[in-house]
Amino acid sequence: GAVPPMLGWVAATGEFGLGPGLLFAGQFMWQFPHFWAIAWVIDDDYRKAGFFLLPSRGGRDASSARLILLYTLFVIPTGMLPWAFGFTGVVSMWVAVAAGLLMLVPAIRLMATRDTAHARRLMFASFLYLPAVQVAYVLDKL
Repeated sequence: GAVPPMLGWVAATGEFGLGPGLLFAGQFMWQFPHFWAIAWVIDDDYRKAGFFLLPSRGGRDASSARLILLYTLFVIPTGMLPWAFGFTGVVSMWVAVAAGLLMLVPAIRLMATRDTAHARRLMFASFLYLPAVQVAYVLDKL
């Protein structure tokens, strides 16, 4: 979840404030398209077991695709917040934008086609997004 990076900041600095809140916000927004992309790919298996993981009870429908796209759109500005508030430099901001766009393209295609291949691409892009952005945050501060 989004709590561990926030707690790590607090543990390392002894301070709770805007910085850990921004880390929380970024990871909080990222988790929805990440989880829902995985859920889209394996929806059939979970439905057989009686679990509904996508945001819409209809499963792989336009409503689920719309929500995935909406939350993916939020990933880009929340990834830029540490830069906007002066916690990181411009390099990490551009890494967050680029990684966010790598998530956005398959999310747009998923919305247009509802094809599982695009959900899979979004899933893999989300796997790359979080470590790339968080490493950029750290390296941009050195």
